[in-house]
Amino acid sequence: NLLIFVYFLSDFIYLLIMQQNFFLNLPARSPVFMKMFTSNFQESTSTTGTINDVSKEAFQEFLRFLYTETLENIDLYVLELLAISDLYEVEDLKAICKAQLQTGLTEENAPFVFEYAHRYRCDNELKVAAFKLIQG
Repeated sequence: NLLIFVYFLSDFIYLLIMQQNFFLNLPARSPVFMKMFTSNFQESTSTTGTINDVSKEAFQEFLRFLYTETLENIDLYVLELLAISDLYEVEDLKAICKAQLQTGLTEENAPFVFEYAHRYRCDNELKVAAFKLIQG
């Protein structure tokens, strides 16, 4: 059996076609997906969903990570991946994003990193490091 899901990403429609046993990986990787597909959420009976505030490329990276545990373009999409991993409670991806942000922290990007670290409930270590660079 093939399952077809359509995700609307702003002006882009992402069509996800997968075998049923492959689809089962989503709930296993994310408590949020588990709730969505096993409870009375709209997604449990529908094959469409809307995902806002993320680029199609970042969403592709997110799905790649869920199914293969690999990332090809984390440098390009680390902030979006942090947001998605927080939203869907994919803690291993969130940890990778936090480490990537910590490694690439500069005076120039510190304000953005601090904002994202606070917004997406990162540990204090990243926030403190960013704040120290902001203070100079």
